[in-house]
Amino acid sequence: MLDDLPGLMVSLNYPYFMLQGPTEEEVDVLVPRVGNVLAHKVNCKRLKWGMEDDTPDFEHILGALKKYIFIKV
Repeated sequence: MLDDLPGLMVSLNYPYFMLQGPTEEEVDVLVPRVGNVLAHKVNCKRLKWGMEDDTPDFEHILGALKKYIFIKV
């Protein structure tokens, strides 16, 4: 669908995709089309959100976004 609509941007929620199995690297293919990013801690094994959890890797996400989007951190 993204190929058919070149101006369409996506709202990317890394944990939502990761709960379904893909890794951060596999989700990264959507980064060039990102209009909005959501990232919060989640435990993919327990399907539970919490600050003690270590997924996703925020450093990885920022690195992927920096390749395509100007980010001042």
